[in-house]
Amino acid sequence: MNCADCGNSKLAIYDTRHIGDYVVRKRKCLACDERFFTVESYMTEEELADIDAVKREISDEVRSVRRREQAVPEVLGQARGTEVLAGGVEADSESQPQSAETNG
Repeated sequence: MNCADCGNSKLAIYDTRHIGDYVVRKRKCLACDERFFTVESYMTEEELADIDAVKREISDEVRSVRRREQAVPEVLGQARGTEVLAGGVEADSESQPQSAETNG
């Protein structure tokens, strides 16, 4: 777990309370003194397995979306008659390379 304010992972717990089925912990970042709390709950093995399955589904969907996002520039370039070069730069597929020489 990291501090939401500065990203540091060095945290201290300075208060823990059991409230019903939850554990509330007050935490303090040792780098920036930001204070926040976390709420933890007890889960059965079956509930944990369900959460892991949902995480896998989300990861699969994120990978699928990223693949589609990467394909969009290529498809757009083909539709406009341009090539998408490295870095997302488009070049007209019919243009000729220009000479560095100029007539003066």
